[in-house]
Amino acid sequence: MAGVLHQGILRLFTEDPWLAFDLLGIPRPADCHPIDRRAEAEVPQDLLLVRRGFPDLVLVHDDDSEGIVIAIEAQRKRDKRKRWRLPFIQAVLANDHELPCWMVLVSFSRAMSQDLRAWSEGPPPRVDVLLLDASSVPPIHDIETGRQRPTATVLAAALHGYRGDILAARVGLQSITELPDAKRRWYTATILAAVKKTDRRKLMDLIPLEEQDELLAIEKMSGTYHRGLEDGRK
Repeated sequence: MAGVLHQGILRLFTEDPWLAFDLLGIPRPADCHPIDRRAEAEVPQDLLLVRRGFPDLVLVHDDDSEGIVIAIEAQRKRDKRKRWRLPFIQAVLANDHELPCWMVLVSFSRAMSQDLRAWSEGPPPRVDVLLLDASSVPPIHDIETGRQRPTATVLAAALHGYRGDILAARVGLQSITELPDAKRRWYTATILAAVKKTDRRKLMDLIPLEEQDELLAIEKMSGTYHRGLEDGRK
């Protein structure tokens, strides 16, 4: 799931590590601010151990009093290999850090979400994830509500905009207008990357003309913008 959408979703969790817990109403298991330490998962101390298929983002907080690992995956299309990879990833990260490890999966695919829910109840190893999708994250259709927590608003706008809810995407764009320029542009690019091309054209009236070229530049630097998106909306 390369490109602007993928990078934008991960950026939300880098900035707001507890986003999944709060959206799902799960108490935060630690009072801390986990930071990105994915590089340690990719290049472990044991250099002979090859790591493949590791999560998109690994957030860690580790001190003498408490600690936590939060691994985040963003999934656009169905991938049945996750049935076996997710429990493995969770176990390896827990072993490496000797800390509780939570898995967060952002799913844009109905089929992938159905699989994850089934795997959570099936035979071992069960898949234990905090699932964020269009069913578990409600749309935000009110600008004032959207401004209260921009990371949640952008995530909701992306998930529901991907499903054709152009109002959620529009409110998402309108809710972030007062953010610092760099953050607003990344959030804008994330929402636009999630919607269909036809819906994207309808939303461009919300983007200042002088910024539209900058959004295209972000697209080019970050990889594909819409390639393969349409076949992933299943």
